[in-house]
Amino acid sequence: MKLAKESKSFSEFFIETIKEHDDLTSVEGRSMVARFALPLINKISNDTLKQAYIKEISNICDLDISKLTQNTSNSVKSNSSKKEEVKKNSSSILKKSVLGIFMALIQYPKLATTQEFDLIKTDSKFSFLKDIKNFYIDNPEISASIILEKIANENVKNIFGEALVSEIKLSKEDALSMIKDCLELIIKSEAEREEILKEKYNMQELTSSEKRELQQIILKKR
Repeated sequence: MKLAKESKSFSEFFIETIKEHDDLTSVEGRSMVARFALPLINKISNDTLKQAYIKEISNICDLDISKLTQNTSNSVKSNSSKKEEVKKNSSSILKKSVLGIFMALIQYPKLATTQEFDLIKTDSKFSFLKDIKNFYIDNPEISASIILEKIANENVKNIFGEALVSEIKLSKEDALSMIKDCLELIIKSEAEREEILKEKYNMQELTSSEKRELQQIILKKR
């Protein structure tokens, strides 16, 4: 109950976090704050809301953030063909699965009790999903902005932040299906990944990074 009472809106939390990210009294500090805020702002699909955040952050940083967002947009367009390839790879699909799970939990926290979460192994690189679902189980009324603040890993925090500003609304039934389908995809991908690495090892086609990845998988099983 205490956490629920102390919860803030995402906009309040976002602005406070931005201000605390670096020293706003220096040009360098303001530039770092703008750089920190830019990825999250670019993920807001509602143009009116996006412009409001751009204006607010521009005032805080004393910089024209709108130009930065335009430059980012142009960069994305010029590399559209490369982006299409990235979207097809497994890591992109898995990221979308994590994003889907976060969106479902943010909108329906009680779905954290879904049994499929138990299929994630303790040593899995996706074990952070169990940490998030435990936050909601311990306090179903907890604000998503508080959970965002508790996430230590920057990559996970960015995905959770993206889910938080998403305008996609799910029914409870669709949210439950999304959690189950995304968890199944994640679990299946981990099992398949091990088999792929073993096959590449037998054919002596492993890269140095893949060798390390396979070694870690084997070590975790001992």
